[in-house]
Amino acid sequence: MKLAHYFFGEYLEKGEKIHAIAHISMFTIWKDLVRIAALGFVIPGVLFLFFPQILIPILIWMGIGVLRLIYELYGWYYDVFLITSTSVLSIKSESLFDVTTNRVEYNMVEGVSYTIKGFWQTIFNFGDIKVEKVGAGTPVILKNASNPARIERRILKHQEEYLTHRNFQDHRTLKELLSGMLRQHAKQQDK
Repeated sequence: MKLAHYFFGEYLEKGEKIHAIAHISMFTIWKDLVRIAALGFVIPGVLFLFFPQILIPILIWMGIGVLRLIYELYGWYYDVFLITSTSVLSIKSESLFDVTTNRVEYNMVEGVSYTIKGFWQTIFNFGDIKVEKVGAGTPVILKNASNPARIERRILKHQEEYLTHRNFQDHRTLKELLSGMLRQHAKQQDK
């Protein structure tokens, strides 16, 4: 998770820790990756076999293919749900300069559900995860997430841990407040 904190640290609150990361399924972008590999590496490689004298343009072509592959993987990596110690954080990157985030604190989560529709989603175990926020009309959705049932269970598990810890802290704070009031009242009665 240290690598995740490096890449996603700027989106976290102070003291917040990442427990799990939910990416979209690689199955949903395999066509783009195959196309990039064919156009960026296979075709220039075949051209080099027949025309070795045009090495520089072929290397430039392959360099562009590498950059396109990195860009596609960047888009995949930054289309994510972060399951943290305090919330579920949705990060959606449309491009290098267009990032949208949406945070749902665990105490504001009204429900978590997932949907798997169709033959391919069932076979390759991917679907949509929906986190509904109390009082909000539109839920936070991660489309085509890998293993949505596991993600749902992890969100609910960390929500329960957070709420239990928070209730314990609230209970302890209330207990300290009441004991302080009783001590103050006892002092006033002694006078």
